[in-house]
Amino acid sequence: MDINILLVDDEAIDLEWLRRRVVGNEQLSLNEVGTALSGFAALKIMEHKRIDVILSDIRMPIMSGMEFAKKAKELNPNVHIVFISGHQDFSYAKEAIRLNASGYLLKPVD
Repeated sequence: MDINILLVDDEAIDLEWLRRRVVGNEQLSLNEVGTALSGFAALKIMEHKRIDVILSDIRMPIMSGMEFAKKAKELNPNVHIVFISGHQDFSYAKEAIRLNASGYLLKPVD
């Protein structure tokens, strides 16, 4: 099954780097890789497209990655969410666990 991935990060450079890493991974059976610079933009995309996996920055202005994840799960309870963070503060990881995140990665992601 081909999967649709949505990448969400408020930093355009980080978002493009992540997109290249995901698209360049030949082990993934991808249908589409979308990008959004905010949680609001990502939710708009989710209203019109089936998204299977979300990789989202945890700290974004206006709508945090956690807020976005809650709303994304309301739109699609089956979506898998992996948080990406440059912060090693365990409180973020605990919150991700509480939200049933599928994973939590620290930047830089190798």
